[in-house]
Amino acid sequence: MLQIIDQVAKQEHCLYFIAGATARHLMLHHVFGLSPGRATRDVDFGLAVENWDQFARLKQRFVTTGGFESHPQSQQR
Repeated sequence: MLQIIDQVAKQEHCLYFIAGATARHLMLHHVFGLSPGRATRDVDFGLAVENWDQFARLKQRFVTTGGFESHPQSQQR
């Protein structure tokens, strides 16, 4: 999942960040060498977009990978 996020963000030349439990897990395990304990399966992330056209392109790229679905009622999902 993180590789897809990184690849799509790079294709559109935009910055992104990982947040929530996934960010905590990455920091504890890869930075501090600690066991993060119970893990969640979701990935919270944000992208810095320049305009709505870029947002639409990013969303389509994510859906095209097969790893994401478009939410019919919430365009940000």
